[in-house]
Amino acid sequence: RGVLLASNHASVLDPVLIGSAIPDRRISFLAKRELFTPPFWSRLLPRLNAFPVDRSSLSPGTVRTMKRILAGGGSLLVFPEGTRTRTGELLPGRRGAGFLALSLEVPVVPLRVRGSFPILPPGRLIPRLARGLRVVFGPEVPLSDLLGAADPRAAQQAASDRIMAAISAL
Repeated sequence: RGVLLASNHASVLDPVLIGSAIPDRRISFLAKRELFTPPFWSRLLPRLNAFPVDRSSLSPGTVRTMKRILAGGGSLLVFPEGTRTRTGELLPGRRGAGFLALSLEVPVVPLRVRGSFPILPPGRLIPRLARGLRVVFGPEVPLSDLLGAADPRAAQQAASDRIMAAISAL
């Protein structure tokens, strides 16, 4: 069954670390469109099951791709913060994660990568050796009460807030 994995985002290593923590599932993830421009990343990211997304608005094609992945029983990794933290602390969840969770209607499993920020924080090119790296998974985030809400935008933000609270608790 398809599942939406929602994680904190502290390092460019996070998608690889999460994929390593779930070796028996193929994980696809969203990556900002700008990452697909440099030649190195434009070749590497698709091999890691990443696909480009415009963070300012989701195209119908992107939504179709996500639905296809999930309908096929795949896992889709999203970072509700929308970007990597610059301090190592969690950022507030953006409404887009709640939009995805509510419109795709699949289970949302929160997870938290711990220890990746000191290894390769934003701006650092060479990883530091560090200990204490781990990926922690939480129980499914209940969101069914937000489906069909009178104010969809408020419901989407509420869903993102719940997802971030679940990540924070890990």
